Amino acid sequence: MPIMILILLIVIGIYKKRNSFIYLAIALLYTLSTPIFSNAFIKLVEGEQHRKSIVSIERADTIVVPRGILSLHKIDGEDYVEWDDPDRFFGGIALMKVGKAPNLIFTGAKMPWGDSSRTEGATLADYAADYGIPYDYIFVSGLLINTADEAVAVKKMALGNKIILVT
Repeated sequence: MPIMILILLIVIGIYKKRNSFIYLAIALLYTLSTPIFSNAFIKLVEGEQHRKSIVSIERADTIVVPRGILSLHKIDGEDYVEWDDPDRFFGGIALMKVGKAPNLIFTGAKMPWGDSSRTEGATLADYAADYGIPYDYIFVSGLLINTADEAVAVKKMALGNKIILVT
């Protein structure tokens, strides 16, 4: 972890009475904290992906919307929803409404530290129904914890060979 390396450099600098280690740690901290570095690093790690227009997306058998859209909390005994990344949800809904696929899968994620009794997928399924997608075409995977579990679950649920993954 970068911050631990920086702390280690500072500790070594103090222990060995070498200010060069401390200055190096400060310079690295500043450099790694700039938007120029972080944007370049994200491009390196994630690549140059841009949103596609709905028209350019080919028809598929299933639209898959993975977790990471909502935070679910219990407040006074009731579930409370906070939207973290609504673009994926609304992207999946838009694709369904124009007929890009007949089925919609939400993964049933639940954060281990969350205190809600519902999974994210079940909550998203209810919202999708509110936006006019019939429950007959909405599927929710079982309880999942990570991306690897999601991939396995979606493969098992596969409603055809071709999917649109909305990320």
